[in-house]
Amino acid sequence: ALGDSFTEGDGADADSTWMKFLERELNNSGFYFMNGGICGSDPVFELYKLQNIFIDLKPDIVIVCINDTDIDDIIFRGGSERFTKDEVQFQKGPWWEPLYAISHLSRLLFRLRYNYALIPYKNHDNKRDEAKIIVEETINMLNNFAVKNSFKCVFVFHPRKEEAKNDINPFELLINVCKENGIYVIDLFEYYQKPEIQNNIESYYWVKDGHHNAKGYKLMAEGIYEGLVEHGFFQDTIVTDSIILQ
Repeated sequence: ALGDSFTEGDGADADSTWMKFLERELNNSGFYFMNGGICGSDPVFELYKLQNIFIDLKPDIVIVCINDTDIDDIIFRGGSERFTKDEVQFQKGPWWEPLYAISHLSRLLFRLRYNYALIPYKNHDNKRDEAKIIVEETINMLNNFAVKNSFKCVFVFHPRKEEAKNDINPFELLINVCKENGIYVIDLFEYYQKPEIQNNIESYYWVKDGHHNAKGYKLMAEGIYEGLVEHGFFQDTIVTDSIILQ
């Protein structure tokens, strides 16, 4: 599993990440589960980690989790150009960023024109669109890398609390494009709109932190499991009455 803090399991104990719940849901000792989620990661980092580290483990299935914080991360960091020969180099902030960092008065003034990402309000939508293009390109590169190395790559799009509450899916177009191109996608935005989930949506997230609690990670695992079954990754067999890799 690759992703950011939602995959690493921020907000819950190590035995209550979505991957641990998925492991218990499958209940099959024929699988070995590895959580490669890192707080603050984004799809561009996932591609780099997979190409340079995790591919040596020869995975059969790689699940890549994506949420809207990844858009902000790419706005801040850029795409694959961040990787230089000797270091990781993010995009530089505006010249006045040090002043913004130390002065509350300057923040008040700059926020009249610039948003939380230190981008002019008028440019923010364009920056988001550019970041979504980078996400789409990275998904294609991840999927092509999977095909080349004979494993399956699944992309899970999952909502933050306000998005789940208000049925807002910033990835709707991208999800449709992925489906049209035959890429394995699990849309948890849609899964979380089930009435029994919507009626209790607050109970799946921490009030202030915004991450899932243990109950939320269990919900996430259930949605991912259902998506994997729908894609035909697992099947119940009459002979063994167990779940096997198809």
